[in-house]
Amino acid sequence: MSVTIAVIAHAPLASALKQCTQHVYACDSRVEGRILAFDVQPDADIDAVSSMVSARLPSQGAQTLVLTDVIGATPSNIAHRMLVHANTVVIAGVNLAMLLTAVCHSDADLSELVDLVKNAGISSIAEKTAS
Repeated sequence: MSVTIAVIAHAPLASALKQCTQHVYACDSRVEGRILAFDVQPDADIDAVSSMVSARLPSQGAQTLVLTDVIGATPSNIAHRMLVHANTVVIAGVNLAMLLTAVCHSDADLSELVDLVKNAGISSIAEKTAS
């Protein structure tokens, strides 16, 4: 059973990350259905958005990985409300490498997927300077 991947981020980041992932995996038509993207607007009602996100997550018992952008911001607060669902993990600091890894390995066990996604996020940060 595949892990459901949800991205909850400041608008339009969630949708943009989903679109980029679909671009990279253009040959795989299943990608669109593997990612739930929730763009949080500046004036969002946190309770309303939380209810909407919760309703779209899979039924109890399914494994869910929630990726969000900035710890402590509204999208992160909404993401953390999803922890009432069993088998759900929230990771903050989402970037494209993390989402690509999550989709590529979505058939892995949730704990293994979490490790792969965190490592992808960390290893995708690089610095180059002129000599």
